[in-house]
Amino acid sequence: MSYTIWTKGRIKLEQSDGHIYNGVTSKKLTYQINNLSDGEYELRISVFDLAGNYIDASPVYFEVDNTAPIARISSPSEDGKSFGKNVIITGEVDESETNLISHEFEITNPDGTQSFVADMTTNKFNHSFDLDTSKGIGMYTIKYTATDKASNTSSVIRTLNVVDINNPKTTIEVTPISNGNNFTVRGIAEDEEKLNRVYVQLKNRTTGVNCGGTTIHLLDPVQQHAKWSRTYYLPEMKLDSNCYSTGNYAAHVEVVDNLGNRGSAGWTDNFYLDFTNPETTINVSTPVNGKFTVSGVATDNNKLNRVYIQLINRTTGVRCGGTTINLLTSINPKEAEWSREYSSNELKNIEGCSALGNFAAHVSVTDNFGNNSSQGWTDDFLVE
Repeated sequence: MSYTIWTKGRIKLEQSDGHIYNGVTSKKLTYQINNLSDGEYELRISVFDLAGNYIDASPVYFEVDNTAPIARISSPSEDGKSFGKNVIITGEVDESETNLISHEFEITNPDGTQSFVADMTTNKFNHSFDLDTSKGIGMYTIKYTATDKASNTSSVIRTLNVVDINNPKTTIEVTPISNGNNFTVRGIAEDEEKLNRVYVQLKNRTTGVNCGGTTIHLLDPVQQHAKWSRTYYLPEMKLDSNCYSTGNYAAHVEVVDNLGNRGSAGWTDNFYLDFTNPETTINVSTPVNGKFTVSGVATDNNKLNRVYIQLINRTTGVRCGGTTINLLTSINPKEAEWSREYSSNELKNIEGCSALGNFAAHVSVTDNFGNNSSQGWTDDFLVE
């Protein structure tokens, strides 16, 4: 038998003799071809008898692969790095590898035991998993082996040091609304080694959407105990459509230490936020003997806080007579009548209002969350 390597990687085998058995030519052919380079091949076999007759067998196609995958561990990126309890291991091969069949990881734990992770039916170029650090602190050795379909293998070893497997802790509380338009989420974080940051966010219970996410860095070089706080202002929250709806909210915080260990205080109890503007009417009584009253009825869906009334002298263009009326003591916190009486004698003693004549009145109403609205200026009225 002879063979010839044709162009384009084809191989031709020819058999020139055989064994006669009951008038039939029979021969089991075994032939070894060595030193073929990587690539795809076509094998053709022609069988001849002594009279020169022959037959061509159907071509056989095969691939030669003598090259091992190029394996590497991309995470961790170097030996001896220190970690907390959360460690992601990633093994990968060069994308030039077209016949990958498996990723296998052999882990030697600090206590000497071994564990294994494998993906045996993949052609992906990488495989990641969370290292089981329940064996405690100490050195972990990771041996990663990549295998292709031709059983070529390549291995690489990485060591890492788990030095802290305890999660940091934090408290959380929400202060009541203050100054009519803000509240504070705050707490105290602690870690056995070193804190890194907290992440605070709100959840709109009406829509189910998270909003107001904020990272607070705790970067003191030896910080194991830290107070943190985030003040939210309702006017600021109105700029975020996810945070801008009246209803119940809750707050959440996650604390992370310097090695990536994470802890959480969970979600707080629900608290109510109101973004709905209050409303008010405004009326001016007909001035009699220089006296008149500006009055109205204010309403809100939750709780009123105050109204602010002022006049404008249309002759001088000066605003005067500004007065705040507290509505927090109203019997009905959602609806309250308010009024302010003025007299020409009073106005004569206010700079800018001393010139009697045409005036107009204005009122703005504010609720307990700082939402406010105005009715604008009334029609002009004459004060003599």
